Amino acid sequence: NYQQAQLNEALLALEDAYQQFRLLGDSFSTLEALLELGRVHRDLGHFEKAAESFEYALRLAQDTNHPQSEVDAMNLQASVYNNQGKTATALKCLQESLAIAERFELREQQANILSNIGTLYTSLGNYPSALEALRTAHRWLCDIAPNTRSEASNLIHLGHLYMEMNDVAMSRNFFSE
Repeated sequence: NYQQAQLNEALLALEDAYQQFRLLGDSFSTLEALLELGRVHRDLGHFEKAAESFEYALRLAQDTNHPQSEVDAMNLQASVYNNQGKTATALKCLQESLAIAERFELREQQANILSNIGTLYTSLGNYPSALEALRTAHRWLCDIAPNTRSEASNLIHLGHLYMEMNDVAMSRNFFSE
């Protein structure tokens, strides 16, 4: 349902799944359901509920020693802050999640977080920092996750950055790639 943009139906199914997984004591599935619930709430504009889901997922990931989900929860929490116009808070959250991803050598997640950081720097007009973050992410993604959604997203962010910097040729190159 979520993939087909039927968010309200997805929300109902995910809430049911979350409750079932919780009752079964399946912490990993509960964690995944919480992350998806938060995404749906965020996409529906229910930022407080999204933040609650991500916060609970973060605590559960920490309690069950699941750093990848911990990083995901923080990265998603940053998206909520950004949607609320709290760019500085979002940036701080991303930097904290980057440190965790680095500590556990979660390279693709590091690259995705760097892409998100670059996007925030672009929106703040800090083009040198945006370029550094996005280019680093691009190099890593070319090595560890070529031809993936992560790489495509990074290329789009680079294209937007160069468009912001009025470099049409470079922008076109990244959009074409």
